[in-house]
Amino acid sequence: MSTALPAHMANSDYRNSVINRRRTFKPVDWPAYKENCDKNRFSESSSDTYEVPLSELDLESEPYGLAEGLRRMFTVVAFRDASWIAAILFVIGSTAFVVSAFFQLLPLAIPESAFPGEVELAFPLTIAFGAANFFSGGTLSLIGAFNDGRGPLPENKLGQPISTKYHPALLGSKEWVWFPTFAELRSVYLPNPAFRGGLVSMLGGLVLTSAAVMGFPGVLDPEAPDFPAKVKNFIFTPLFIGGSFLSIGALMLTILAQERWYKLAPSSVTWQASFWNVAAAGLLVVSIGIVLLDDTQMLASAAINMVSSWLFLLAALLQWYLIMEWLPS
Repeated sequence: MSTALPAHMANSDYRNSVINRRRTFKPVDWPAYKENCDKNRFSESSSDTYEVPLSELDLESEPYGLAEGLRRMFTVVAFRDASWIAAILFVIGSTAFVVSAFFQLLPLAIPESAFPGEVELAFPLTIAFGAANFFSGGTLSLIGAFNDGRGPLPENKLGQPISTKYHPALLGSKEWVWFPTFAELRSVYLPNPAFRGGLVSMLGGLVLTSAAVMGFPGVLDPEAPDFPAKVKNFIFTPLFIGGSFLSIGALMLTILAQERWYKLAPSSVTWQASFWNVAAAGLLVVSIGIVLLDDTQMLASAAINMVSSWLFLLAALLQWYLIMEWLPS
């Protein structure tokens, strides 16, 4: 192998140019050079691929866990975020279910604890209030899905957009929509199994609300000879159907939270929230089914309904905890 330089590098002109370049070399101030490069990159509006250094982002100092989640739950109020509002409505509705379960169970288990109007007024009003919150929360969840990804990207300290999975349009903003176009509904939302699961759950909440309203005092005449049949047809049967819809919708979301339809994911908080909704709705259906089959088993039905109500509350709290991970603190 030859060790001689190529001909164009061996002539004197080339050597002189190399010598001149070496004589004119100046040391580089690397910190200043880096700062200048950063400024140039930020000033180029056409650059969409620049990755902002982690030190310039407003990241949490600690990872999202139980302590951080609880802190955000009680310190962050995202009153314009549809998902947050829906989570709060589910918590309020579940709490109302727990209260109504006490109004139903205590007079049966401890008759001396009953007070006037507890069964006739307090029980139907609280269960209707809870069902209305569930329906409102389910409806707002679907509307929130229409606005997912429509909001502007958050910005770092330098005014540059930060890529994030969660940037919904906020309630009342110019990006907010109440309903998508038909083309979007058909091509984006209806094929989405999570959206379909939410739609089924919303329908369940609607049926539950209608059944609870029928239980208001004065809607049905207790003195009418067909009163027991009307209670069965217009209250208990719709409650059974509504609970079934809730259970099916929650089951669809639970399966989506799994890697495989047969592989449970108990370590996932998302899976836990959906699973306990399935259990709660399933127990609600069982409690109503007991009454439909044998109306003398009211105590057993009320006890199962109590467990169902607490599981609804547990699932709602887990959902609230989940949504706080995506909200700025």
